[in-house]
Amino acid sequence: TRKSPRTSPLPSRVSRGNSRAPAMSDARLAYAAARIRARHSRRPGATQWGALEASRSADHYVAALRVGAWLRVPEADVGRDPDARERWLRRTWRDACEEVAGWYPPRWRSALRWLAVLPDLDALEHLRAGAAVPPWAAVEAVFTAVAHADGDDVARFDGGALAPLTAGRRAAAPLRTAWRSHWWTTMPGDEDARRRIAALETAVREAATLAAAPRRERLEQAALRTLRRSGAGAAVGFAHLLLLALQLERVRGGLAARSLGAGDSA
Repeated sequence: TRKSPRTSPLPSRVSRGNSRAPAMSDARLAYAAARIRARHSRRPGATQWGALEASRSADHYVAALRVGAWLRVPEADVGRDPDARERWLRRTWRDACEEVAGWYPPRWRSALRWLAVLPDLDALEHLRAGAAVPPWAAVEAVFTAVAHADGDDVARFDGGALAPLTAGRRAAAPLRTAWRSHWWTTMPGDEDARRRIAALETAVREAATLAAAPRRERLEQAALRTLRRSGAGAAVGFAHLLLLALQLERVRGGLAARSLGAGDSA
C-alpha cells in the first residue's frame, strides 16, 4: 500500500506562533490594566484635596503635595516660580504618557505617546504666529526648535516628534486638528476600545465650556466610568491619563492662585 506523504510540521509551528501573538497582547493589556488600577488606588481622595485646598500659601501647598506622595515634586521652587512650575507639570505629563505607553502592547504605544504633545499645541500655535518663546519654554527643545527654525510654517514642523503636525500646516489647519487627525491614525482596529476612547474625547469636547469645577467633575465621572466598564481594554490607559491631566490642572490652579495670594480657585 502506498503511504501518504508525511505532512510537514512547519504549518503547525507557524500556526502556534501566530496564536501566541494575540495571547501575548491580551496578557500585556491585562498587565497594563493591573498597573493602572494599582496606581488608581493611590490617587488623591477628598481628604488629600481638602488638605491642599486648606493651604494658605504656595509653600504649604507644595508641602502638602509632598506629604501626599502621589505626585513627584522636584526640589525646584514650583510654588513661587511659575516657570519652574510649568516645566515640572509638563515634564510630569510627558513622563506619564511614556510610562503608560510602556505598559501596553506595541500596537497601542504610538497613540498613548502622542498624547504627550497635546498640552504643547497652544504654545506652538503662538510660536508659529511669531510670538516669543515664553520663559518656561526656553529650555524645552520642542519649543526652541520650532521658534528658531528657518523657513516657512511647514519647514518648522518637519522632522522629529512634531513631524505629524506638518500635514496640518500644509492645509492651514489648526495644530489641534492636525494632532487629532494623526492621533486617530495611530489607533489599532480594536472597535470596542476605539468606541470607548471616542466617548472620552466627546466628553472632553462637550465639557470645554463649563467652569473649572463642574468641568473637572464631569470628566472625572466619564473617566471613572470607562475604568469600571472597560475591563482590561486599552481604553483604561486613556481614562487613567485623563484623570491625571485633571489632577495636574487642579494642582496648577491651586499653586497659581496661592502664588498670587488669591486663595484657592482650583
